[in-house]
Amino acid sequence: MSHERSTLSQCISLAESQNFADKVIISELLDLRQSSWVDNETLRIGVTGPPGVGKSTFIEGLGISMAQLSQQKLAVLAIDPSSTSTKGSILGDKTRMAGLSQMENVYIRPNPNREQLGGLTLETATSLLLCEAAGYHTTYIESVGVGQSEIEIDMMTDIVILLIQPGSGDTLQGIKKGIMEVADIIVIHKLDGATELIGKEMLNQLKQLYPHTPVIGHSSHPIVNQHSLTQIQSTLSQLSADTKAKRIKQKTYLLNAELKSALLDHAQANDIYQLIGEMSNIKHPTEAYVKLRNALNNSKI
Repeated sequence: MSHERSTLSQCISLAESQNFADKVIISELLDLRQSSWVDNETLRIGVTGPPGVGKSTFIEGLGISMAQLSQQKLAVLAIDPSSTSTKGSILGDKTRMAGLSQMENVYIRPNPNREQLGGLTLETATSLLLCEAAGYHTTYIESVGVGQSEIEIDMMTDIVILLIQPGSGDTLQGIKKGIMEVADIIVIHKLDGATELIGKEMLNQLKQLYPHTPVIGHSSHPIVNQHSLTQIQSTLSQLSADTKAKRIKQKTYLLNAELKSALLDHAQANDIYQLIGEMSNIKHPTEAYVKLRNALNNSKI
């Protein structure tokens, strides 16, 4: 099992590479396994929320519960923020899932976000497919968690779980216009101790605001914990019954994103910018767009 995880890690490292030859290898590898974005009979769960809300702790608890109930393999792609100066990442999420990481049928992979908003990159989608090709039926994607703009996770997962912490002040106001509108399950996390009363008030408020979205309170207290985990697992089972329509929409989105990335990489590698003249002479971004489109129309690209 450790050998399989090591091989998968090597493949994901290739997928994260910006080298074109590595991209070719991964594409051929996925073709070999006939990995399809739409038709794989797998479950993709996104877990998001503000920094410090306890995403790693939540995934550990839910993951252990699901892994114990089923013999199916479970993967976690934990996205860590990258430094804007050093470009490095701490990649410490695995240490916060000590129990889950010890399970034989679980694979945890920390990934740098490469300064992408929301933490998800196109390589995240490829890593997800590689996990599925390796036999992992359920994959969690833990995002960096940056607030209302972080709806990219909805374009890579079947179900989005949003965690909110009681007593977090303006957090609810800050995120409600973005990710809350695509969240499939809202979890009030850390619903215990000094914040229990505030959390229950928030729970009732969200149930009124989002009557069609399951809102569940989650606590570290053993009794509440077991009850909420059962609720979440039951909701996941119901929501995962039909994911094909969403995956078709995601595929179009991801294909367009890959094409844009490929064009930009090709432009940089082949100095296509010279087709639009000196950058210093371009007065505004739209002028660059128009000139480059005209140049491309007259080329073989």
